[in-house]
Order: sequence, then structure tokens, then C-alpha cells
Amino acid sequence: MESDWVAKPGTFVYEPPGDIHTLTVDGDEPKITLFMLEGSVQYIDDKDELTYQDDVFSKYQLYLNYCQEHGVKEQNLVY
Repeated sequence: MESDWVAKPGTFVYEPPGDIHTLTVDGDEPKITLFMLEGSVQYIDDKDELTYQDDVFSKYQLYLNYCQEHGVKEQNLVY
């Protein structure tokens, strides 16, 4: 179920398992958001079907791919 609230600068949002929403960014100003994930994030389409799933391993792979594609030295993020 979608919520009608708007996060403002400094807002902390906790999303429990099963929370379903659409992330939107209003305006033209750049936004910086820190997402801290525990477990997996599932992406659901309009038919309530799972289209993609993220977890710590897929996010880390995205980071490694980005670094390689943009010539950025990878940092050791595994601890």
C-alpha cells in the first residue's frame, strides 16, 4: 500500500519487511540518499509479480561493475 508522506532533509525512514512503495524524487535539485539494507529488497511490477531482487551481494557487484566501467579504484568494502 502506498503512503502519502514526504521525506524531508534529515528524515530517517524505517521500512519493515513487506513495505511496498514507489520512490519518487520531486524537483530538479540533486538529492543524496543513504540506503542501509538488511536482507533483500524485492521489486514488484503492476501485476504484483517479482521482477528483480537485490541483496548485499548484488549491490556489491553493482559497485564493482561501476568502478570498472568508470576507472574508479575499488575500495575493499568486505569486512
